[in-house]
Amino acid sequence: MKILLTLIMCSYTASTCLQPYPWPDTFSNNYDCMIAGYEEAKKKIEEIGKSEVNKHQIYIRFTCTPTDSIWQCGRIMVIEGFFSPLPTLIF
Repeated sequence: MKILLTLIMCSYTASTCLQPYPWPDTFSNNYDCMIAGYEEAKKKIEEIGKSEVNKHQIYIRFTCTPTDSIWQCGRIMVIEGFFSPLPTLIF
């Protein structure tokens, strides 16, 4: 089974989130996906910087979803209630 990592950047002060970002690579197990999710979220927070993160109260959520629970509808991907345009199909 393949696991898809999806990152979602949000702002508490704006009460909004950007479109979910599906990671280009899949993972063979949940552990590796979770480690990558935490590492990539940390990298992005550091890249944005302390001032902007604090100013906008930015946080990053992520999910690790087995690909058998993802449905494709044309070029729209549905993951746990989130919709995002895909540059390419996952399968």
